[in-house]
Amino acid sequence: WAWDEHFVLSGRTPPGCRMNSPRPAYCVSPGGPGAPGAPLPSQRVTLRNHKTPVLSLIVAVIATIITPMAAIDDNARSRDDDSPLCQARQLVAPAAFDTVDAEFENDLFWREHAQLLRLGWSEWQQSHNTNNAEYVDVLDPALSRVLDDASFQPSEETESKVFSYWTSKSTSPPKGVYSARVLSRDGVAHLRNLLDSATSAGIPLRRPNAMNRNGLIIDPNVDGALPLQPLVKTIEDLVDKLLRPVGRMLFPDRISCGDDINYYAFTIRYQSEADETPSATPRDVELKEHSDASVVTMNINLNLPNETNYDGSQIFFRSFPENSTCASGDGNDFNEIRFSPGMGLIHLGAHRHGSSPTSSGSRYNIVIWLFGMDGDVRVAPYKDSERLTPHQRWRGCSSEGSFDAAMMNRG
Repeated sequence: WAWDEHFVLSGRTPPGCRMNSPRPAYCVSPGGPGAPGAPLPSQRVTLRNHKTPVLSLIVAVIATIITPMAAIDDNARSRDDDSPLCQARQLVAPAAFDTVDAEFENDLFWREHAQLLRLGWSEWQQSHNTNNAEYVDVLDPALSRVLDDASFQPSEETESKVFSYWTSKSTSPPKGVYSARVLSRDGVAHLRNLLDSATSAGIPLRRPNAMNRNGLIIDPNVDGALPLQPLVKTIEDLVDKLLRPVGRMLFPDRISCGDDINYYAFTIRYQSEADETPSATPRDVELKEHSDASVVTMNINLNLPNETNYDGSQIFFRSFPENSTCASGDGNDFNEIRFSPGMGLIHLGAHRHGSSPTSSGSRYNIVIWLFGMDGDVRVAPYKDSERLTPHQRWRGCSSEGSFDAAMMNRG
């Protein structure tokens, strides 16, 4: 994760890179002199006369072989020095400090190094063969079944099963907020493994949004974001299969075709002040009350089963926005919700909310916003006659019967 201590932020040398003036770094294999990839000491053998012992002759022959090999190794190391991955690892990203309107903090750094960072990530993904990684369905099986049914045969009957999944809970969430188990246990572990692997690559990553400082952006087209293909694929599937159709179903008066065609995905982490984990970026302990730059938001907890002992960090909601109605009139106007691993919330971006202070431990989440073209966020409700049909909610508004919005987003 972006909040983990990076080599580039701590001053430590990244794996495989060694500081060497005047070059900023060169990449070698582990080990000392004589190890593969390590510089070899120069060897000089003098043959004094024709009575040179056989052992000396052998040494002389070996020297004539090793010296050219050392030169070849130096050339290979020089090429490694110039690799985008090694150069990207040498970048020292400025730390994030602001917590208000900070979406463009250090923007110049990310724009100046955007191309190098993309090339570095491309090289890293090739070395880890991520483009050929087997796809993993991260959804909870029960949720996946009702979503598949509604997508295959959109109707009020199949939609009612999806609606029940998001509303049949023992606790009553705030009005206009819907909670359910979204990710399976293996799905949570899979996403955490992908994120941990990427953030240990030593490549700088940009802050997630204008308020949170600890986290990262998942997007191949944003400067400084994480473009890891398995993660991007997972996000796009969560949008197409879950958030877009379910958001349209839960808020039929607020969302129509074109209002939710683009997404913005990021991770966040909240930590207590007592956490002594070294970090170049100040911790995010809480999040002040705010509204999202989205028409609808999905917030999913990524804590592992052994990370549920954090205290505080509940998410709270204020009164439901008055200029819209929600699918259910039940619930309270103000309440706090505590996350469990794999649990997700769906709510309108205009619904003001925040996060209470974290008193111990850490909370990890992944958040997806949906909005219209050019970042437009609709707030005015639709008339009953303007609302989408179940088929349009699950199959899209184009005559081809697929999400034209998704295609525009992939562009």
